[in-house]
Amino acid sequence: MSIDERLQDGMRAHQKHDFATAIACYKAVLSEDPNHPDAMSLVGLLLAQHGRMDDALEVLEEALRINPDNPYALVNFGNVLMSKRRFDEAFKAYTRANELDPANEEAWANSGACLRNCGRIEDAISVLTAARQSFPKSVTVLHNLAVCHMCLGEHDKAADCLETCLRVGGYQRNPSPMWHITMLPKLGRPELASKVLGYHLSQHPEDEAGQFLLAVLEGRTLPRATDAYIREHFDDFSESFDEVLARIDYQAPQLIVDLVRRLHPDDTKFANVLDLGCGTGLCGIELRPLAERLSGVDLSAGMLRMASGRDLYDSLQEGELVAHLLSLPAGSLDLATCADTLCYFGPLDDFMTAAAHALKPGARLVATVEHLRDEGDDPHRMLLSGRFSHRESHIRDSAQAAGLDVVTIEYPRLRYELGEEIHGLLFCVERPTASA
Repeated sequence: MSIDERLQDGMRAHQKHDFATAIACYKAVLSEDPNHPDAMSLVGLLLAQHGRMDDALEVLEEALRINPDNPYALVNFGNVLMSKRRFDEAFKAYTRANELDPANEEAWANSGACLRNCGRIEDAISVLTAARQSFPKSVTVLHNLAVCHMCLGEHDKAADCLETCLRVGGYQRNPSPMWHITMLPKLGRPELASKVLGYHLSQHPEDEAGQFLLAVLEGRTLPRATDAYIREHFDDFSESFDEVLARIDYQAPQLIVDLVRRLHPDDTKFANVLDLGCGTGLCGIELRPLAERLSGVDLSAGMLRMASGRDLYDSLQEGELVAHLLSLPAGSLDLATCADTLCYFGPLDDFMTAAAHALKPGARLVATVEHLRDEGDDPHRMLLSGRFSHRESHIRDSAQAAGLDVVTIEYPRLRYELGEEIHGLLFCVERPTASA
């Protein structure tokens, strides 16, 4: 088999997310030609998709040293730089890729995203509007343009872009269909969201994630988001997750770890720490110095892949939170954290019971939820986003029913959404000691 054939086999496997086969093919190419720039660029891309950004950067720098005019390597290089928030360098890489290959859709789309992340929203809109003329059916360009309009509070223009995304890309060929569906009602287009999703489900009734979203749009009461929805939703944007959260000033991981440090000011080292809904490892970055053993669990394989690339965790497992907690030996955890994952549960009773099972006497759970602050009497409420908000009284009642003591509850801002503050509850509960 020729080098080109091996490379093509690797690329086909890569596109199918068969990463083991892809890396084997790329390594085979590099064993015959150690300086093959395309294979090196693809290895860099694969490393980035596994969260190993520093390694990816090193490989891509070498690929560009060998062939500085490789537009695909430049785009991958720009993507890694943007994930590391080195926006000026990323924009230069995208600009050079555009010069070398004006038909490179990803370079244009990501140039706009890079400008947006720099705060140059008007410039980003100019670039993306021009790109839209060249790539009128590019859902990536349209998506990035919609986000820019949202940043400026131009909701009608944002909704127009998302509507076009769904029209030209359909539901299945759209890279972020669930996000677009959940955003349209907030932008004033609930009927369109229901129409697009209803048509998709008429063709694909087996789509559990889509069925959950339709229930949300129809206002049906459900106890929690389905595993299928959570898995698909977070798999869809695992690679851009950190960038998205930086843009909305997401605070939950830092709030949780700051509270742990305030409750344990003596630099306590916890023997066994579990990061529930660990995602890409944002909590793990701060938890690692506090833990002798740090484990993570998440439903999304894509998120776990990114977390694994950070080399923070002693153990990572794919699974549902309540089932995972109940599978642990009783009284085995010294600390558990849960950053913005309980917002996918309505009633928290089962979760609190499972946490009480897994925590040692005297051990604590620190977590966040979205705060339900109006004067109603419902303990929790499903939102159009597919998440739930919770009242403080429900945190206290569900903890007490599980035999847990409430140590503290605070009321921070968790993030921004469409320019509005999203307020949360930051709480700590403790399994009491036998003498308590």
